[in-house]
Amino acid sequence: MDRDSLAGFLRRHRDSLQPADVGLSEGSRRRTRGLRREEVAQLAAMSTDYSTRLEQHRGARLPVRAQVASLRAALGMMGKDSRAGALVRELIRVSAEFASLWEAQEVSRRFEDHKVLIHPEIGEIEVDCQALFTEDESQVLLILTAPPRSEDADKLDLLAALGTQQFGTNR
Repeated sequence: MDRDSLAGFLRRHRDSLQPADVGLSEGSRRRTRGLRREEVAQLAAMSTDYSTRLEQHRGARLPVRAQVASLRAALGMMGKDSRAGALVRELIRVSAEFASLWEAQEVSRRFEDHKVLIHPEIGEIEVDCQALFTEDESQVLLILTAPPRSEDADKLDLLAALGTQQFGTNR
């Protein structure tokens, strides 16, 4: 796969979409136009770190077959006229590797993964993620855990105690 073309494609499409286009709220102040990297990662069911590496073309080797199979599952749920359908059509057009993987017709859903969350004030938090789907697969519950008594578990406990409060600065 042409990694430079993929990185450019991802940047252009992230910049061209607004949160409302994909069912997200505008949220707090935005420094740049388009979706935030965290929002794209959330929508793609991958870590922000990994999504960023793809977009910045830092040599990340993605398990391509698994991602294509997950995209096929998303397309099956959302339909050919969805954004997933548009993404598939564009990738088939620009990538021979994607087209050949798409023709294999593999379908899968990831149920567990390792992710790195980046909190604006606490920093990186490494967690294991497990996805639990409703019977009709119309909803998903993500469960994020860290190993007991680890620094990451302590960070999650801190977030649970703080809730949505922001850290203050002495003025």
